[in-house]
Amino acid sequence: MTRDKEIPPAEYKEIKLEYEGETTKLEQKIDEGTTLDPDLKEHISFCCELVENLPNYYVAADLTVKQQILGSILSEKLVFSES
Repeated sequence: MTRDKEIPPAEYKEIKLEYEGETTKLEQKIDEGTTLDPDLKEHISFCCELVENLPNYYVAADLTVKQQILGSILSEKLVFSES
């Protein structure tokens, strides 16, 4: 670099090419993430709300939903019967 803080043209081109490549890679990652599921943000929000209020959902649920909730949490097979 020169003392007047100007970047020589060759160095500028090198830096520009490096950052253009990085920018392209990051834009591709963003595109990949958004094409997977356009409603991803809504799904994440719903899941967070569900987990935060899971005890309330469990208490209000019927037997089938309770089985599904527990089955998604516990790895063991549980057997329920209405008594």
